[in-house]
Amino acid sequence: EIAVVDPEDEYRRLAKTVGGAYVHLGAPGVRVNPLDLQPGPDATASDAMVRRALFVHTLVAVLLGAKPDPTATAALDRGIVAAYESVGITSDPRSHARPAPLLRDLAAALDADDDPAARTLAARLAPFVTGTHRGLFDGPTTTRPDGHLIVFSLRDLPNELKAAGTLLTLDAIWRRVSDPTNRKRRLVIVDEAWLLMSDPAGAEFLFRMAKSARKHWAGLTVVTQDAADLLASPLGQAVIANAATQILLRQAPQSIDTLAEAFGLS
Repeated sequence: EIAVVDPEDEYRRLAKTVGGAYVHLGAPGVRVNPLDLQPGPDATASDAMVRRALFVHTLVAVLLGAKPDPTATAALDRGIVAAYESVGITSDPRSHARPAPLLRDLAAALDADDDPAARTLAARLAPFVTGTHRGLFDGPTTTRPDGHLIVFSLRDLPNELKAAGTLLTLDAIWRRVSDPTNRKRRLVIVDEAWLLMSDPAGAEFLFRMAKSARKHWAGLTVVTQDAADLLASPLGQAVIANAATQILLRQAPQSIDTLAEAFGLS
């Protein structure tokens, strides 16, 4: 099973030709609900809501462009719990089969909180709930891709949602890879990796995949036009250091000294 992160929409024809799944984020009507709970075995189902809450904290930080202060973080945590409770979902795994709340339910829970920090947070989320950026979150998830090839196209996401869409894509891939109930050989291909490395959430994902993919029977292939982009950060260097196979094609003369030192070239 192969998953492709496709920032430039270059894998569409391949997916269509071989009968793969194609997820076109940024297209009209394509939505992703970040509060979806992942079904799992009884041993992990009890903490599914906790793990989702932690992800929502990360997503909100990406949407707002900065991590909220401690008071707002506490308010956000209360809001997440209240949003799930509003649709009848609790820590009881038997309730997790119910439809998950939406980002607008979270904003409503924050707005109903007496804490001014919660209401401020709700106001800051308004563009993604009722405003011009709501398209990606304005409803339940529209597609749950499955198959031997899954391509996530990110090219048509607006710049304001690029980081959030990338984070949602990487989260969806990691949930498949790390699912102990559906373990199989997988390959994750990240094309134009420099785009992900420029985003902190994307860089963290590549680092985690490079470190942990083998434990989940998964391989990671990272493609970039300029290896110096990866070498420019400690996380990128860790990705290269964990690569069993490294292929260098034609490189810019300006990068040769850096590459020679990093890869031990004569």
